[in-house]
Amino acid sequence: MATPLNAESIHGRKATRSCLECRQRKVKCIWPDDADACRPCLERRRTCIPQVVALRDNHPGRITSRDRIAKLESTVAQLTQIVRRLEDNASTPGTYTVSDKYALTSRVNAAPDDEQGSESDSSDLSPINPPTHLRQLFEDGPLDFSDHNPMQSAAHAKQHTSGSRLHRANTALRQYMPSREDVATISAHAAPWLMITRALFVMPFGANAEAELLPLWDQVQNYDAHPAAIAVLLLSFVMSLQQIPVNEIPELSKGPRQGVSYIRQVSDAIEATIVMNDSVAGTMEGLEASLLWLRLQLVQTRIQKVWVCLRRVIALAELIGLPRAVQQQLPSDTSTTAPTPLPWQRDRSKRAAELWMAICSIDKLAGMMFNLPQSTIFPNLVREPVVNGLVNHQAYLSRLSDIASGIQDVDNQHARGLPPPELCEKVLRIDGQLRTLAGSLPPGWWQSDTRTLSPDQVIGFFHQYITIRSHVHLALKNQDSNQFMYSDLVCTEACRDLARRYAVLRGLLPTGFFACRIIDLQALTAAIFLLIKQHNPGNDVANTNLNGRSESSTSLVEEVVKTMDAGSQTVAGRFARESAQAIRSVAALLNSRDASGQHSLSLQVPLLGRIDVRRKARGLVAPSIPQDDKPAPSWKQLSNGPHAQAEAVDPLSHDGEDQSWFMEISSMPPFLSSYGEGGMVAESWLQWEGLD
Repeated sequence: MATPLNAESIHGRKATRSCLECRQRKVKCIWPDDADACRPCLERRRTCIPQVVALRDNHPGRITSRDRIAKLESTVAQLTQIVRRLEDNASTPGTYTVSDKYALTSRVNAAPDDEQGSESDSSDLSPINPPTHLRQLFEDGPLDFSDHNPMQSAAHAKQHTSGSRLHRANTALRQYMPSREDVATISAHAAPWLMITRALFVMPFGANAEAELLPLWDQVQNYDAHPAAIAVLLLSFVMSLQQIPVNEIPELSKGPRQGVSYIRQVSDAIEATIVMNDSVAGTMEGLEASLLWLRLQLVQTRIQKVWVCLRRVIALAELIGLPRAVQQQLPSDTSTTAPTPLPWQRDRSKRAAELWMAICSIDKLAGMMFNLPQSTIFPNLVREPVVNGLVNHQAYLSRLSDIASGIQDVDNQHARGLPPPELCEKVLRIDGQLRTLAGSLPPGWWQSDTRTLSPDQVIGFFHQYITIRSHVHLALKNQDSNQFMYSDLVCTEACRDLARRYAVLRGLLPTGFFACRIIDLQALTAAIFLLIKQHNPGNDVANTNLNGRSESSTSLVEEVVKTMDAGSQTVAGRFARESAQAIRSVAALLNSRDASGQHSLSLQVPLLGRIDVRRKARGLVAPSIPQDDKPAPSWKQLSNGPHAQAEAVDPLSHDGEDQSWFMEISSMPPFLSSYGEGGMVAESWLQWEGLD
């Protein structure tokens, strides 16, 4: 039965006369005159409920969305303050995950409003050596001035920044402070990597010996210690911890006992508090910590990230005037009347010069390893590579890096299509520099075959790789002719010698040595080149035995692969694992005799990404070498140097059967040049894992 409507309901629905029943059934709602219900509802004996407009309540009893958001933000702010107070009072390492890295960065960089105002009004630079044109305004003429001693103004600077970022960075890093017993235990494993690093690279800061770790730990126990000093201790500790195999980590406290997880946490915390914090990284202490952090990243982090962070360190060092500090260490003209620096000025300038030399050495090493341009100016402050029969490894590596920078010009000229005879002139110029550098070494240095780790082995390995890189373009063009026989001979013998050295050196290096990945990549270069030469029977240049060694290229490549398999089980073993798989795949492709077998494969090459390699008809890929009026130098013209006398060519073993195919590979392999097209983008992030 239809329910009568009251006047309030009729008034509430205003202009609409459709009831809820008719609206749901989608029928026409017909209202008879003076009726309290519509006709469809009367016919169906349904309750006729008109639509009523809900009026807005002027006094709502519920909370709006804006009020809920404001209350939630207030609650989060209160919880954040509580957590910060707990962290300040915490004395043991807290829990930290990779996702907390970005929260840590924002917390360290976030400053209260009053601190932001004071920092924006102050100078954003602390120059070690301020610009000379500004100093001259106050030195020459009727004016004179003197610099403030930074040690005397340290208290004022600390008072200005202790309540802001330095304090928060100090608090964040102390969460990962190891105990003194842990430092004493790990310092026993620091000798190998510290010895090789100290011999090859400039290390004016941090722990230069295992006995310096404990005094470094004692120095940072003061609550007001600089966060960069804490970072240097943590980096020295985790770099020593990284040298220990996972199954041999001794009994440590809860934090360091986690091994790789603890190293990742420390790395992320230092990146957030020091490296990416301009106010800390833009100081000498912050730059020293940033350099140690970069060496840690070379073990497993993506090369692109390491290179960008290195450029950032260089830019900050230039902003505070470190290159000018180096110029002050150069011998000055006695005829000039320069003011005598104060003792504290001499000490600070010497420290800045050593720091800039360390930055330049890392820049040179990274440029040589990754074939990227150098961006630092390094005055010749280093002694001669060899003095009185003693090899200065740092000076030798610096000279070798300078020579390697010329290979980038060869790569660029080759990419632009420079004729091979003109390219040969540039290659021979680099080869002459390498010969001169090698000839300065004591007699018998190259024949040393020690089974104990020494800097000589690393230097010899890098020298042979630079030799390969300088000749590989012309050596690969010498497939069907002997026009570039000299480059073919030198490159082949350098590859064979590098393969022998790799089999010895890789097993002696500490498992966490930062150059292990690059050494694996360099061994891959030599192995692939030997495989190509071994399966090129049309070229008899590499079949001359001049040094009496009888091992074949096959046995050398097999030894390289075996060494890579062992290295793939270490912390920095990803490059070794991918390189071994690539060598096996290429060897299987080249040795295939089945016409219906696989003629192409997909390879994952370090720094190059995934590439497709296939066998191609030989006649389609043998390019004709344009002849120039000036002939290329011959072997007889170039075989009288000291390097040629010491290094000769071994015979390459091959079956002698003619094959109408070989690998389709460009004359400049991407893994031997910069990175190849898109190589830097193709490389994925290398995650920190227990067994990489």
